[in-house]
Amino acid sequence: MKRRAILAAAVLAAFAIPASAQVGSSVAEVAAYLKPDREQKIYEAAKKEGALLLYTSAQVKDMGAIVAAFEKKYPGIKVEIWRASSEKVLQRAITEARAGRNAMDVAETNGPELESMHREKIAEAMQSPVQKDLIPEAIPTHHEWTGTRLNVFVQAYNTNAVKKADLPRTWEDLKDPKWKDKLGIEQDDSDWLAGEASVLGVPACGSPRKASPSGSRR
Repeated sequence: MKRRAILAAAVLAAFAIPASAQVGSSVAEVAAYLKPDREQKIYEAAKKEGALLLYTSAQVKDMGAIVAAFEKKYPGIKVEIWRASSEKVLQRAITEARAGRNAMDVAETNGPELESMHREKIAEAMQSPVQKDLIPEAIPTHHEWTGTRLNVFVQAYNTNAVKKADLPRTWEDLKDPKWKDKLGIEQDDSDWLAGEASVLGVPACGSPRKASPSGSRR
């Protein structure tokens, strides 16, 4: 599964796949390269390809700023962006992989979708020298993607309908019959569900940790 691995390594050197200067290296060897000259060799090899195709569900304003900084730091590498919902990023990545097209270099989207890429076996385990600076929850046990952003969910309540003293204190409190038909959540918040499953002791996103981060991987 040699998917322009050298170029994929160049994107945001902190999060993408490391690479050696040996163009013939296997993906596994590329992903495990951690020598001091890592970044320079990645960059020199990536310039030979000249372009990077990024699939993302991030906001255009946010991703635009990241891409601009990347292209400034690594001249000679043009980043092309295809943006859609996280579900469509996953669908396109899987469809192309099954068809043997493999056009995507890097995916930057939600954690549950990245975990699905792991389960579909279209990602490669990686090591990076900057992973030691990240929170443990950002790196699943299989190391096939790395979290680059963290979703924080909060609760709100109608102060005209519920007194502060009556608010539930634990998740178990929500099982009280008095809350029947009074609770609501966005229907496609799978990352919220994954996070709660982890907090309640059910392994999520490849690790029994207490968070469900989002991140980027190819």
